[in-house]
Amino acid sequence: MNDDELRQRLQAMPEPTTTIDVDAVVADARRRRRPKVIGTGVAVGAACLAFLAPVVVPGLLGPDPVTATLQEQGVAEQGDSGAQPEAPAPAATDESAPTAGDEPDATTFTDGDAAESAGAAAGACAAVPAAQVADGLSLTFLAQPVDGEATLLVANASDETLVVRIGDVGIAAIEGDGVLASAAIDPASALAGFRAQLAPGDVERVIVDVATDLAPCAAGDSVDGTLVPVVAVAIGASAEVRGPALGDPTAS
Repeated sequence: MNDDELRQRLQAMPEPTTTIDVDAVVADARRRRRPKVIGTGVAVGAACLAFLAPVVVPGLLGPDPVTATLQEQGVAEQGDSGAQPEAPAPAATDESAPTAGDEPDATTFTDGDAAESAGAAAGACAAVPAAQVADGLSLTFLAQPVDGEATLLVANASDETLVVRIGDVGIAAIEGDGVLASAAIDPASALAGFRAQLAPGDVERVIVDVATDLAPCAAGDSVDGTLVPVVAVAIGASAEVRGPALGDPTAS
C-alpha cells in the first residue's frame, strides 16, 4: 500500500473524537517500511552472490598469487641444490660365475699332491726301528706284499702288556741303520687305526694295505736296499703317536 492509498483510507474513516494527524501516520508508516526494503535488497544481493559463486570458472581468474609464489620458490630451491637425477643402477652381475682367471689349474693341484706325497715320504725317511718306538715291539711282513696287500705280524717281545694302534703301512728300503727310500705314510693315521692289546709274547696278524711307491730320502740315494715295513703307530691306552716305525726284514 503506497502513501496515497493510506492517506485516502484515513480520510474516509469516520472522524473519531480526537483529530488524526494523517501526515504523521503516513510518515510513520514510511519509516516502518524502509528497513524492510533495505533488508530485502541485502538478502537479494546475497542470494545473487551465492548463485553466482559456484559458476565462476577458476581458469578465468588467473593464477593464485600465493600458489604461484610457492611454486617459484620450489623451482629456485631445486635449481640451487645442484641435485642431478640419479643414474640407473648398473645391472647386477653374478659374482659366482667363473672367469678365465678363476679356472683351476690342474697342474698346480698335481704339483701340490706331489709335494704333499714327497713330504710324507720324507717323514717316513726319519723312521726308527720299532724296538726304539716301544720296548719289545716287533713288526714284520709274513710275506712280501702282493698287489699292495700283505699280512703284518705285530709282536710283543717285552715282559709287559703292550697296547699299539696300527695306521698307514708302506715299505722302506734300508741299508744298515739308514733309510735310503720310503713310501709316503701319514703318522697321524695311527690315531684311528687298528688297536691291538698284546700280552708278553703275543703276536697279532693284521691284513693291511701297503704303499709300495718308493721315493729317495736324499738326492742321489738309490732305492735298492733291504725292504722292510714302515708303519705309523700309536702306543699306549692314550694312543700316543711316536712316529713311523721300521720293521724287520721279511723272513725268506
